[in-house]
Amino acid sequence: MATMIPIVLGTMLFGSATAVAAPPAGGKVPDRSEIPAEYKWRLEDIYADEAAWQADFDNLKGQLPRLAQFRGKVGSSAKDLAACLKLRDEIGIISGKLYGYARMHKDENTAAAKYQSLTGKVESLLAEAGAVTAFIEPEIIAIPEAQLAKFRKDEPGLKNYSFYFDNLLRQKKHVLSPAEEEILSRSSEATSAAE
Repeated sequence: MATMIPIVLGTMLFGSATAVAAPPAGGKVPDRSEIPAEYKWRLEDIYADEAAWQADFDNLKGQLPRLAQFRGKVGSSAKDLAACLKLRDEIGIISGKLYGYARMHKDENTAAAKYQSLTGKVESLLAEAGAVTAFIEPEIIAIPEAQLAKFRKDEPGLKNYSFYFDNLLRQKKHVLSPAEEEILSRSSEATSAAE
């Protein structure tokens, strides 16, 4: 019975792959306009149009200096730590939407220069955001553990970060200095160029 499970799973997986990978009728790949809507991404659910995408892009760009103002202050108070992490999370959510929209449009038609440009534009901004946020984890790790425990206890806005703090403290010896983290973040754009 145990040997049947891999055979059944393999048949299900490869059977599905074969059905999906089968060539279209007539051997011609259909044009995107010929594909039924239910088989296409609904990117308008992310952004109604490129103007909405651009508005979020500009918003994110404007948030980065606000986040940079927390540099050197993360450990000064529980309130500052909570505000910094909340803003970082907001930036992360917007970043994911911006990148997803641009990248999936690019994947719809890899020859479309417009979406190659949007993807490159957001990748540059994400590298900048990574550099701006690079100070956060080293500064959290620099907070004495007893002080961080007090912050966590006193500030309700830090309750949702329990796993994050525990995991960060567990990895403490592997986190670089703020300057090294920033260099690593800034190199992400160059190191992903081959992709």
